[in-house]
Amino acid sequence: MSDRRVNRDLEIFEESEPSDLSCDDAVGRTRNGVFMCKAMDAIGFVSNAKLGSKSKTVWTQGCPDEQEPFDWISDIWGWTSPYTDKRYAIAGLYDGTSFVDVSDPTSPIVLGFMDHSGSLGEGNCRDAFWRDMKIYGDVVYIVSEIDDSGVQIYDLTQLDTLVRPDPGLERGNVSRIEPDNFINTIGRSHNVVEFTERGEILIVGPYPREDNNTNACDVVVGETVVVLDVASNPINPTISCIALGDVLNEDDREPYALTNSYPGYVHDGHCFVYSGPDSRYKLNDICVFLAETEIGIYNMDSGSMISTFSYENATYVHQGWVTEDFKTLYANDEQDEECQSGFLEQCEGLDQPGHPNTYAFDITDLEVPKFINVFKNTNAHPSIDHNLYAIGKRIYSANYEAGAWVYAIQESRELKDLAFFDISNECDDIVNCADPFGGTWTHFPFSSTLSMASNGYFGLHLFQIRDIEVLLREIIDLIDEHPIGSSLHSEKQLCHARTAVSNSAMSHTEGAAGVLYGVAKAIDELGCLPGIYDIWSSDICDNLYKAQDFLQL
Repeated sequence: MSDRRVNRDLEIFEESEPSDLSCDDAVGRTRNGVFMCKAMDAIGFVSNAKLGSKSKTVWTQGCPDEQEPFDWISDIWGWTSPYTDKRYAIAGLYDGTSFVDVSDPTSPIVLGFMDHSGSLGEGNCRDAFWRDMKIYGDVVYIVSEIDDSGVQIYDLTQLDTLVRPDPGLERGNVSRIEPDNFINTIGRSHNVVEFTERGEILIVGPYPREDNNTNACDVVVGETVVVLDVASNPINPTISCIALGDVLNEDDREPYALTNSYPGYVHDGHCFVYSGPDSRYKLNDICVFLAETEIGIYNMDSGSMISTFSYENATYVHQGWVTEDFKTLYANDEQDEECQSGFLEQCEGLDQPGHPNTYAFDITDLEVPKFINVFKNTNAHPSIDHNLYAIGKRIYSANYEAGAWVYAIQESRELKDLAFFDISNECDDIVNCADPFGGTWTHFPFSSTLSMASNGYFGLHLFQIRDIEVLLREIIDLIDEHPIGSSLHSEKQLCHARTAVSNSAMSHTEGAAGVLYGVAKAIDELGCLPGIYDIWSSDICDNLYKAQDFLQL
């Protein structure tokens, strides 16, 4: 993540942004007010001030004017209480962590704010705005780039019984929450990776405390991943370390566009019990580490690196996620779009429109991963992608100034955009953008129809994803792609079916009855009878029946 480039007026969004912005998208990408969107509505919003951050007015001592702290929300994560089914957002801000009840996403309630640990002020003026968190069971683990910030630990079940406060409170008036434990033997760190099945939390990108040169494991920090064993005692975990300096970026290669990498550094990761096609590693505990210059697949059971790999012109190998069938890794590069836009001098000769890129790798053979392709989202304006999560057949992607996106994973492993909401929409390219790293930091899904996103300078958004509309549009695309003359259906039948589905897509906001009528009409036009329709129409008919079932729930 690069330095902030501007300190803007932070009240513009708060003053002008209603919490609910319906996306009128009947004919494709269309402006709703000043926001671009598709099949996705913004239904709730909480500003950084109301989340409880004090940074805009308090954390200025010892900071040069050009480096004054600013309102900023970075990473977010979600938790659903197994006891009450309430949904909660955990939001990392510049100077602490906010806890929000989003059970009613149209009326989110800020329950409290946990102030930062560590030394926020001189020396941490503009480079300490990263805050990350992950959850094991009912406990959250929070880290930050602030010096001596350690690891804050909090039992989330307490949120169920907290008094719901006055919704008008903001900044320092928001109730303060204390951590249940604080690990101070780690200085600062960049990120957290959860390994639920193994009962471990991995702290990546750790640095020593200011008063010594080692971390909790007395190992050179640049080469380690700190492991918290949280299985038996989540609040008071035991600590160990993994040294990666000899197996990950061991040649001390520098990212194509940056100069801050070092051996063993891990920026982010995804860990799981492997149940994929490579029988040699069946049921092994595997972590995929993304490490600025390359990607490593690490066997936690044997303590060995299975493979490392990269791709041409890798600028900043940032973050990624493995699909649920364990066949594909989708990853993003945080600075390739800047390179391609000609923004960075280091990337001379790579100039091209810097649309968000998502890299796909075949990992069916864990020892020999293969680059498949790069998906360039040309439906988004040039912008930088940040975090993504592959859930089922979808990817939920945060594309900074281009907003929150949902992609469909095709059988070919290509991606197709299904829905998005550009919650920033402040600039349409990278080069002329006041801050190309503003906008959507993380896009987190609670379900296929509800997600949330952090919007850097402004706050937390809640979204409703129009699942039925997305499905109907997929059916339209399948009809358009249907090879005329290759089946029993005439061009006229296909045209009538398309019209019926298209009318359904446009009327979905008026209620299910009209949509159901259009879907039934399309089924009738194509003669879709289960088990009888021909192979060319199977996807169309299957999806029509799926839409019918969805509407009848």
